[in-house]
Amino acid sequence: MVKSYKRVRPCGERSMLSDEELVKRFISGEEKAFEELFFRYYPVLRRFVAKVMPRQAEDIVQEVFLKVYRDIKRFSPDKGSFKTWIFAIAVNLTVDEYRRMRRRLRIFRPLKDEAFELPDKSHAPDEEVIEKERHSEIERALKMLPLEQRQVLMLKHLEGFKFKEIARILGIPEGTVKSRMARGLKRLREVLDERAFEG
Repeated sequence: MVKSYKRVRPCGERSMLSDEELVKRFISGEEKAFEELFFRYYPVLRRFVAKVMPRQAEDIVQEVFLKVYRDIKRFSPDKGSFKTWIFAIAVNLTVDEYRRMRRRLRIFRPLKDEAFELPDKSHAPDEEVIEKERHSEIERALKMLPLEQRQVLMLKHLEGFKFKEIARILGIPEGTVKSRMARGLKRLREVLDERAFEG
């Protein structure tokens, strides 16, 4: 069973070990190694998932770490980095929840995007409260893209993955990643231009 870790790393504590070394130590029974992986990846995964499912992000990220805890022996460094592996888990769980939410919306109310609104800024963490208007506009425009295009743009420009890594995370050919990127950027520009015109 995964412990309930604090979200903030104790001041001054930071491991210089690689992800792969921490994985080895955790498999060998060193619980502290998993705690370090949690501290490293909880903030970035929370931010990433919240861009798609803000209200469900906390639960999804918790499920990511439960799955990592259970399935850590399935990780193979020969097939990619630990970061790529854990993001693949996060993407799959986020897509599953997104699709479940869309089905529930179709059943219980007319289809609309209210379930995917950005969090109320008055209640958001400090780092999210102070945002530039341009950044907010891009976030709103991203929500209007198809999910498959939004994923690629976020993995590339928000998380800094290479095309090859994104292909591994999403389980699609690298050429498909690039085509989704091109279509997504084109549509994003169109949406931003439309909103600027309306403003």
